[in-house]
Amino acid sequence: MQGKTHLVVGTALALVLLPPVGLQGLILGTGLAALGSVISDIDSGHSGAGQDAARVMALSAIIVILTVAADLTFHAGILNGIAQRMRMNSSLAAGIVFVVILLSGILLPHRSFMHSITGGALLCACLYQLMPRDWAYFAVGFGSHLLLDVTNQRGEQLFFPLRKRYALRWFKSNGFVNRLLLAAGGAALAIVLYHYAAPYIRETAQGVGQVAQGAGQVLQGAGKMASEAAQRAGEAAQKAARGAGESLRSGMDQLAGK
Repeated sequence: MQGKTHLVVGTALALVLLPPVGLQGLILGTGLAALGSVISDIDSGHSGAGQDAARVMALSAIIVILTVAADLTFHAGILNGIAQRMRMNSSLAAGIVFVVILLSGILLPHRSFMHSITGGALLCACLYQLMPRDWAYFAVGFGSHLLLDVTNQRGEQLFFPLRKRYALRWFKSNGFVNRLLLAAGGAALAIVLYHYAAPYIRETAQGVGQVAQGAGQVLQGAGKMASEAAQRAGEAAQKAARGAGESLRSGMDQLAGK
């Protein structure tokens, strides 16, 4: 299947099977599921099907950037949590091994190590050390990728390093079923994300509304104060004018008396 099909189907499936708890769980779970659903095609530079590893890496980078942006926007504490875990030597080692596995996957043939249960298990083991509460989202995304690709014409070395490839040969990777899964997965992902994110969106909107209401009250108070100041200034000007008029009339009367 195509990369965008893997992305929407794998992410939606993970969020349905593993309902996230809290805003941090939603952001981190979505990011990990999306990453797991596309990371297998990091080896596609060796494929004659036209998949490009650079695109997969770019998509992975976008997922990470969006996750960080969401964390900074909603203050979910993801970055702080990861930073605390990375202070531990074992977690640092797991992160290094994770990167080494990905680099190895780039060098190996398409649909071999990165499309195997072996590769997925190693990556999940690293993520379990880094994120013991959220690694399963990645696992579901990765597993969905293997399940979708095994239905295609070209096989996968599911039990790498064994060379035997497994293929059901039910569908073409870019045929009608791929387009159907893309549409259904996209719709499901949109619905699931809205379902989980709606409370936080409403909460954020309420906060913005309260800030706007407070700003309106401040402006209203400032306008009232300005109006009262203008009124007092007008009254003072009127009194000054009356005083000046009375002084002028008194002076005129004195001159006329003389």
